[in-house]
Amino acid sequence: MSSYDLRDGRKLSLTNKAAGGWDLWFTLGNGKTRFDTRVANELALYGTTVIERDTGSDATFGREASLNYRGGVLIGLRHEPNERFALGFWAGTGIQYAVHTPMVLKAGMGSNGAHACSSTRRSRASLEWCRA
Repeated sequence: MSSYDLRDGRKLSLTNKAAGGWDLWFTLGNGKTRFDTRVANELALYGTTVIERDTGSDATFGREASLNYRGGVLIGLRHEPNERFALGFWAGTGIQYAVHTPMVLKAGMGSNGAHACSSTRRSRASLEWCRA
């Protein structure tokens, strides 16, 4: 859960986020160099409220709700030559699907919804060193 309060003097904007997810990591092999796989999923609900306090403003109240799903897989190599040093590289892909339902209250205005699906690409590098 998180909340963002973005004010600029004439506009009040508050965004709340409720999210949850899980990650699954597993390694194949027993040697110093191993294959490493990571699977991750997240579901997040965002709610944003905007109130414009300027009297000459055309839009006085806005509300948007967004539901986002993200999922992906990373595959990589991890090398641990000794107990104090580790190096890893991962690359992967995934999807993101979002449903947006904006609402702006103006004279004679309604609300429209939108759906979006996109692919994601990620890479990660890690270097770990521990002092004895």
